[in-house]
Amino acid sequence: MNIKYKAIVFDFDGTLLDSNNLKTKAFQKLFQEYDYKIVKKLINFHKKNLGLSRIIKFRYFYNELLEKKITKKIEDNLSKKFSNIVFDSILKAPYIDGSIDFLSKFQSTIKFFVASGTPQNELLKIIKSRSMDNYFKKIYGSPKTKKQIIQLIMKLNHLSNKEILMVGDAESDKIGALEAGIDYFHINNKLSNNFDSLKKFIVYKKN
Repeated sequence: MNIKYKAIVFDFDGTLLDSNNLKTKAFQKLFQEYDYKIVKKLINFHKKNLGLSRIIKFRYFYNELLEKKITKKIEDNLSKKFSNIVFDSILKAPYIDGSIDFLSKFQSTIKFFVASGTPQNELLKIIKSRSMDNYFKKIYGSPKTKKQIIQLIMKLNHLSNKEILMVGDAESDKIGALEAGIDYFHINNKLSNNFDSLKKFIVYKKN
């Protein structure tokens, strides 16, 4: 089998795990005491920016919608509350169809990495609790951006931009890949054949 890439960087929520809706509900619960119309604007912002750090969304809520200053202490407190709301349900969330089969099939051939907007420590805890850590060479979360993570992976693993692929479900994943100058493969988590298509995408025939 001839593979186009030496490494693949995966987003996590919505790409490997069917968990985007759980994050949406967590934002709704976290800010449930605020006016519905304001929270709805936050939810719309969240849905348009899946893959971005929750801290960016907290800042948008405070700075843009509430027109209040947000401090590091408030950010940390909100992040802890968010994690407490969503953590257990994330551990029970189903995998995106075909994702685990794909990881199992190609892990000995391709180096796999994770680049997520979830805070680093929380992400590691989730992936280890789900016994997924054996699939990945390295797991990266926020506060690093997708672009920064991709560039770091390329540097540490001596990869050219032609040897690495980003796989994600959000615009931020695509932007991160484009800014880092690498190929991007989009996961539509409403479909069931994403990882079958990915298999075809990464394999090439020798002339």
